[in-house]
Amino acid sequence: MSKSIKNFFILAAMAAIVLCVGCQKNNSDIDETKAQVSPAVWERSESETRTYNVMAKEHADELRKNESDWLTDGKLDSSKYSTESGEPYRVQMLMPESVAKKLDTRELLDFCLQHSSVKEFTLFNSWEEGFDNVVNVINVFDYIFARDDMAGVVYDAYMAREVVKEDATAQGIDSVLEIILAQDVTYDGLTDEQRKDVITRKDEFKKCREDNDVRIYGTTSMFGAALESGSKWDSLLK
Repeated sequence: MSKSIKNFFILAAMAAIVLCVGCQKNNSDIDETKAQVSPAVWERSESETRTYNVMAKEHADELRKNESDWLTDGKLDSSKYSTESGEPYRVQMLMPESVAKKLDTRELLDFCLQHSSVKEFTLFNSWEEGFDNVVNVINVFDYIFARDDMAGVVYDAYMAREVVKEDATAQGIDSVLEIILAQDVTYDGLTDEQRKDVITRKDEFKKCREDNDVRIYGTTSMFGAALESGSKWDSLLK
């Protein structure tokens, strides 16, 4: 075989290798794109910019920084919570991380769901504004979102809820749970069976609201309203 022919085959082989590597890289890029999780609604702004951080700086002397301000025998003591309304209440409900670390995720979630900002969820111009207020005022939600068991705990809380026709407080709690559940990151944290349970439960809530002409920000399903385009939940909703 002549030298020129050998060189031709060598160059052809090298070109094939380069082309193959390029195809693998492109396929890898496509796979990574498909696997991407849509940012959760609470990730639309950095936690460092939350309103609660501003309140903490402006009212540093009013913060309850000691464990004894929160706990009795290692448990949250609601008798220690502020009974004032407005900003004094919101400031005194800012929980230090040292206290949060001593509590399990369900205790933290129950604390959040009793906060006045959750109960006032339905009072804004849109559900986005209502939820934005919730996560900006209640710092404990960011502790919850950072935990590995967040999805399972929110699932348990939602499944334990009762459908209530005309109760703004209950509607606020149910709505906040549905918004959290509708996020891709929560979907990823649930089992297939739990995901099916969520769909069944949210349909029960939706039907009850439809039957009783109850609308929350114009919808009978906050879960549906909070779904992003291309949500991982889509396959279960078809």
